[in-house]
Amino acid sequence: MAHYGIQAHVAAKTASKRSPGLEKAVLEWVFSVIEEPLPEGAGYEETLKDGVVLCKLVNKVKPGAIDKVRT
Repeated sequence: MAHYGIQAHVAAKTASKRSPGLEKAVLEWVFSVIEEPLPEGAGYEETLKDGVVLCKLVNKVKPGAIDKVRT
C-alpha cells in the first residue's frame, strides 16, 4: 500500500507541473513540422503515446532515421 501512495504522490506532483497551453503549443509545432493537420480535440498524451507522430517528427528532422513506422 505504501508503494501505491508514493506513485499517487508522484503522479499528482507531475500533473501539477503540466501546462495545457504549452502542451497545445508543442502539438501545434510538431504537426506543423510533420506537415499534417492537428487532430481535433487531440490530447497531448493520447496523441504521442504510440510513438507514430514522434517517429514522423524524427524522420522530418533527419530523413531516413527510422526505417519503418509501425501504425
